[in-house]
Amino acid sequence: MPFEEKDVIQLYEWYNNLEFRLQPILEVMPVVDRESLTKIISPRIVPFLMESCSILDSIMRLIVPERMTRPNGKTITWRGANIFDYCREINPLLALKKTKSIVMIPMPFIISPFKDWTTTGPNKMQWWKLYNSLKHDRLRWSKKLTLLHAIESLCALHQLMVRIPHIIAMSFRFNWVELSGYNPEVLLEGLPNEISPQLSTFLSYTKLFCTPLSIQKWETLADIHPVSFKNSSRLLHFLGRMM
Repeated sequence: MPFEEKDVIQLYEWYNNLEFRLQPILEVMPVVDRESLTKIISPRIVPFLMESCSILDSIMRLIVPERMTRPNGKTITWRGANIFDYCREINPLLALKKTKSIVMIPMPFIISPFKDWTTTGPNKMQWWKLYNSLKHDRLRWSKKLTLLHAIESLCALHQLMVRIPHIIAMSFRFNWVELSGYNPEVLLEGLPNEISPQLSTFLSYTKLFCTPLSIQKWETLADIHPVSFKNSSRLLHFLGRMM
């Protein structure tokens, strides 16, 4: 389903507001590496996961078919779709299970929030499980939520937006994809039907994440070669190397 321009603008504003509100927490919490993120628990973290997942859920409901047939033969509408239906319908198109980002903190690491996404239960994505649990019992489950879970949910929203052509087409306006002197009309050739070959060698940046517009087989930071991307200056400076 095509997205209206005003809706895409709202999505970017919502996302950027989430990162803006998260920034003061990252500045006062002892965030150094991935391990430190798993040890930080606070009620102030809960809204970030809840809002990220709520927006993600809304986007996915817009892009699944109006009617779907589950493996058991049951027919459902988009209103009754769940996280497993989303995986079955959306992942073959957007390859979210293979999408990877760099978390840009003092000791960066590679993150793939959709890696454990499945078409059948049980759900292995802890951040999404917590979202569903928190909807029913916030007092109990907020004690299980870590800052890493919140960051995973925010990254998941970022990756979903990056993988949808109608949304990434607006990325230049919000400086998610730096032009680096290239003509935006040339880069957007092929959109909104698919990521264009010209755009696939670019990176999408937010304050917290760096995500390639094409699928990468990164396993460790040593696998990342900034020089391979046309708008790599920010990543190059962050990692301190070209190769």
